[in-house]
Formats: sequence, structure tokens, C-alpha cells
Amino acid sequence: MAKNEQITPPDAKIKGKASIVLMQAFAFSAALVVVFVLAYMLSADLVARSVPEQTGGLLQVWGPPILISLAASVLCCLMMFLFKTKKIVPIAFAMLFVYYLVLQIVVHTTYDGGGADATAIFSHVINLYVLPPVIVGNIISWVSYLLYFKKREAPDDFMTKFQP
Repeated sequence: MAKNEQITPPDAKIKGKASIVLMQAFAFSAALVVVFVLAYMLSADLVARSVPEQTGGLLQVWGPPILISLAASVLCCLMMFLFKTKKIVPIAFAMLFVYYLVLQIVVHTTYDGGGADATAIFSHVINLYVLPPVIVGNIISWVSYLLYFKKREAPDDFMTKFQP
């Protein structure tokens, strides 16, 4: 064995790759946040005006954020084909759920500026504008990833990976 040659355990490469994928997914989740904020800023007024009557019903309240989330999620999921590791996009959308939980925890534990009413209002705003991208994006990204995975790998090859 040469002096410069290092002995590495067989799982070291797998762990290193997993951490790289997580770092890339984290960076992409930050890009997703920017895309969703821009999507809301650029299209919220247009989509809200297309809703016929502002009555505060379910469709009028949740319709525009879901439509904007749907369009932005499809655009972000198309990025899956630019990455060599396809898992990055669904993992990034899963990290958006972590962001949502952190926002809710922060609002409910540290905000006492206006009492219970202000906390409830901030919680509803987070639910209205953060929850639709999380749900819609996770559904679209995981379904598209699983469909891509199913097309790329035969069932026999998939099962042989889990056998000893």
C-alpha cells in the first residue's frame, strides 16, 4: 500500500453523497422560496381579480394561492430534469415543510406583540401563503419523481437492491 493511499470504509462514499444531496436540496429549497415569493408578487393581483366575487368563501380564499402554487410548482419541478440526482427537487420541497413548521413554531412561541389575535392572524397568513406551495409542490414533485423512477428502473432491478 502506498503512503498517500487512504483506507475508507465502503459506506463513506454513500454518506458523502447523501450529505452533498442534502446540501444541494437545501440550496434549491432556498431558490424555491424565492420562486414562490416572486410568483405571489407578480401574479397575486391578476389571479385575485379573476375570482368573480370576493365573498370570503373557500374558493375565493384558497383558490388564488393554490393556482399560483400550482403554476410555480410545475415550473420548479421542471428543474428536476436539469439535475443529475433527481432526488434533489422532492427533498427540497420536503424542506419547505420544515420551513413551514419552523414559521408556525416561531409565531406561536415568540410573538406576543398583539396578543392572541395577532398570533392567530399571523398563523392564518402563514397557512394561506406557505401551506399551498408546500402541499402542492410536494405532491407534484414526489409524484413526478416516482413516475420518473418507475420508468427508469425495471421492477426486477429494483427488488434486487434490497436483497442480501
